[in-house]
Amino acid sequence: RLSLNYPKTCFINGGQRNPWALVESLKNAGEILMGAFTPVPLGNFAIGVNAVLPTGGFARSSSCTSVRDFQKTTSLAYVTQEGFARLQETVVTLADEEGFPAHANAIRVRMARLDAAKKARAT
Repeated sequence: RLSLNYPKTCFINGGQRNPWALVESLKNAGEILMGAFTPVPLGNFAIGVNAVLPTGGFARSSSCTSVRDFQKTTSLAYVTQEGFARLQETVVTLADEEGFPAHANAIRVRMARLDAAKKARAT
């Protein structure tokens, strides 16, 4: 809990006899340099610790910049008609509440088309 209230860009734990004793309590640090022989210059230039750190207290909600920040990722989703039927009202409600009327309308239009197709099959 040591750095929960004050997120550190870099936490240097060099003066402790057992630097590992504090590791579990460090939750919000951009980088943690452990022990008397792990100074910042080693972290920046030699041992592979990322030197692009979150500043201004952002260690509470973000991490060091890494190669992952520059990789392209793609999300893939597939919803069945049954899944759509279960989610449609929730999505319309959320879209309306969040101020996305076109999103809500897109669901309403699709709902109306599905209902019309269902009625046409029933006759």
